[in-house]
Amino acid sequence: MQMSSKSNETTETQVVEETPQVEEKVATKETTKKEKKSPKAKELTPEEKVMELSKQRMGKFDVALSAADAKYMRNLLDRSEWKGPQQAYLLIISKLEMSQLCEELKDKDQAVSHPTPMSSATIESLSFFMNNYTGKGDNAAHKLFASSMLLRPAIGEINKIDREIEELRASMNPSEASE
Repeated sequence: MQMSSKSNETTETQVVEETPQVEEKVATKETTKKEKKSPKAKELTPEEKVMELSKQRMGKFDVALSAADAKYMRNLLDRSEWKGPQQAYLLIISKLEMSQLCEELKDKDQAVSHPTPMSSATIESLSFFMNNYTGKGDNAAHKLFASSMLLRPAIGEINKIDREIEELRASMNPSEASE
């Protein structure tokens, strides 16, 4: 069957060109989320991959939180000790985000955990302040430990991205990696 109009021929050509790219992306298990979304994604250079991973790393990660968990973490920040302006700043921005999350979660079921996007800075700051928190008693220890475990999957994702960035940078500068 021949196409009579030129625009139909162009459309047919575009479909033929996109199909192999989509099949190639599906067949490759190591594609990133962005590559899967865009069938026309080009191969990134190591420098571009580092930039993309850095953007991901500074983004948001889902943490399964109930309203009660978010309140506990916000209140923990209120009781946390800090030292110097850098830690004070981290505490302030984390408290702001946790207060926002508490507002978002307050109308949802209090006992159910919801996938809640949190910035990597807040996740890492919460982890830092939890690791430096001093408490008393068994109940407080259980609550702190349980709350820290909620952050663990997101911290694992952040650490994975950090390792990927480190490996890419080492492959770009092999002389610096051996130092």
